[in-house]
Amino acid sequence: MKWIAEWINPEDFTPDINQSYPASYLKKSFMATRGEKYTLVATACGIYACFLNGTRVGAEVLTPGPTQEPKIYVYQEYDISNLIKEGDNEIVFVLLNGWHRTDTIYPKGYNRYGNTLALLAQIIDKNDLVILKTDNTWLASQEGPIRYSDLMGGETCDLTKEDIVNWHPVSIVNIKTETIVKETRHQILEHEHFNGKDLFTPKGEHVIDFGQNLAGYVQIDIQARKGQKVVLELFESLDRDGNFQNGNFQAMDPGVVSQKITLICREGHNVYKPLGGYWGFRYARVSSETKVEGKDLTAIAVYNDVKFLSVFNCGLPQVNQFFKNAVWSFKSNLVGIPTDCPTREKSGWTADYQAFIYTAMYLAEVYNDSIFYLDQLAAGQGEDGHLMVFAPNPIHPWMHDGSSGWCDAIAIIPEKLFERYFNPQALKKYYDSMKKFADYDLKRAKESTRPEYLNNPYKDYVLDHGFHFGEWLEPGDDQLKTIQDIMKNGAIEVTTAYLYNTCRIVSEAAGLLGKKEEEKFYAKAAEGCKKAYNWQFVKNGELVNSTHMCNYVRPLQFGLLDKEVAKKAASHLNQMLIAANYVPNTGFLTTHILLKVLVDYGYADTAYKTFLHQGIPGWMYPLSKGATTIWEQWDGIDREGNIHGSLNHYTYGAAISFLFDSVLGIRLERGRLTICPHPYEEMGHAEATYDSPFGKIVSNWKYLGHKVSYHIEVPIQASIILPEGTMKIVEKGKYDFCF
Repeated sequence: MKWIAEWINPEDFTPDINQSYPASYLKKSFMATRGEKYTLVATACGIYACFLNGTRVGAEVLTPGPTQEPKIYVYQEYDISNLIKEGDNEIVFVLLNGWHRTDTIYPKGYNRYGNTLALLAQIIDKNDLVILKTDNTWLASQEGPIRYSDLMGGETCDLTKEDIVNWHPVSIVNIKTETIVKETRHQILEHEHFNGKDLFTPKGEHVIDFGQNLAGYVQIDIQARKGQKVVLELFESLDRDGNFQNGNFQAMDPGVVSQKITLICREGHNVYKPLGGYWGFRYARVSSETKVEGKDLTAIAVYNDVKFLSVFNCGLPQVNQFFKNAVWSFKSNLVGIPTDCPTREKSGWTADYQAFIYTAMYLAEVYNDSIFYLDQLAAGQGEDGHLMVFAPNPIHPWMHDGSSGWCDAIAIIPEKLFERYFNPQALKKYYDSMKKFADYDLKRAKESTRPEYLNNPYKDYVLDHGFHFGEWLEPGDDQLKTIQDIMKNGAIEVTTAYLYNTCRIVSEAAGLLGKKEEEKFYAKAAEGCKKAYNWQFVKNGELVNSTHMCNYVRPLQFGLLDKEVAKKAASHLNQMLIAANYVPNTGFLTTHILLKVLVDYGYADTAYKTFLHQGIPGWMYPLSKGATTIWEQWDGIDREGNIHGSLNHYTYGAAISFLFDSVLGIRLERGRLTICPHPYEEMGHAEATYDSPFGKIVSNWKYLGHKVSYHIEVPIQASIILPEGTMKIVEKGKYDFCF
């Protein structure tokens, strides 16, 4: 895109970095011919919404979305031909704080990317001539309806200010245009709509229940008198007594995340929905000077317009609901980028997505969205190779940078994309970034080793330096004490395992790309890490005894152990779960893969019993509390009704990959398809359809008395392996079996 336009700043004052300001409105008139083709191209520092001759341009919302400013800006294109009038036309932009000037992380701060809003836009005709561009001839005002807009705080709109006054000139801002790229992820669009239901709490509060926890906003459609005020406070769950509360999604500063929508009404009919933000909620507490009922409010879900690929159903209603909940949490946390929650911070944490990417690819067409996310992560990489723990990230550098299991996402996600799509594009695109990060970690490993690990003959491959989160959120752990322990003693089981895995991926990528010397170098480094790990954690042919299940899952997942040691480790993991009555104690880095590891080592029965466990911790427990999404913590709402953490957090929903890769046995890796279902009588039947990169895959089974019938459809050659011992290599087609 050749930019003729200039970046313009609509504010004729120097903003105080500790103060919030009203939205800016920018306008310009221009001449055009009706019936001709015109394209609008636009981006902003902030969130923009565009109106041409009074009609909103495009369906996409929250544009341009979050990016790693100033390294990356993205622009959108719109065909505006049908909105053009003959002769004089007027274009108006609303420019709001968005990610640029709102803080979505903690500790709380503002203007992380800069305190100046800016707009860049131009209209191009059919001959690629620019007929309108942002420049110093535009006018701006801060006297329009939106008085406050914040991704955490909410939005305030005064519809009595629709006749905008006090227009003034804009100023030119110097921003490098070569960093602007065309939007490649799926558009952020409005999707499902939910009508409200009136509730009155024991405290007498008027609450609207939309029936589904989601990410988005509320549309208000009411009759009112001029100046009457309506306030909605959006929240996720009623407290243990059935009253309003929003403490569960506060961070270090209670009350910072208010999610408050305020509407000051015009006389008569009022229709309003926010322009500058989205929030996480199921409920809204209403305070109003005019009558408001549930029927007047509509919750609108907002997320990237990905194509959903899978359908699942089985004989256990709670499992079907769990599947729906996992899908909803993924939708809620795919707004521009994959995020950790739509309430507390909206941050693109790397550990969450590297743990979920395998599952995400079963659910939706996420290739472009994953590439877009990796672009932001790679753009923030330091010269020394370190990576940030979430992306985009305005805090740079940060003490958390380089954390193992988090930043390794730069290698793990491209490899998972390659395995599923059998396309080396991602490995090629991010090869330099993953290599730089591997070098960064190898250097850290060589430079520093705690005294207690100096006797390891492979100590140069023991990563014992820097900040690390470790396994994170293991049930029963005190998070603060865990971090303090890691700072004191390190977390070499986690760090050395991930260093091995990243070096292995870099080596294999180098081989695919024809970089033979680098392939050998990183293969040697991976082998060094493997030897260091085994020397430290394998004694007398067995893993060192641990009460932490993650310490068995991780080396099995990464292939760190010799065959016989791995068999013993898997057997021990199985026995641990049986002894614990099938209660898992894994955290963020291994829960997503626990069930698959069990199945792969022959313990499908234990995997099922663990998955179906009803208590805390367990995947089925939240359903007993009416959950409609996945929680951040196993006890998001504990047995006493106390609420902890985010109630819309997709990571533990990664367990639904078990339904596809094990229950129905659909495994697609590097162009090879295997169908190896594992029927379970308690489930009765299970069926799934997956619209894979190679075509539609169907796997169904059901119990018929003492027999099990199977129906399988494959789009390419496949290996079908059934528990009864049947194994067939089949071509594209439909197949039925009964044993």
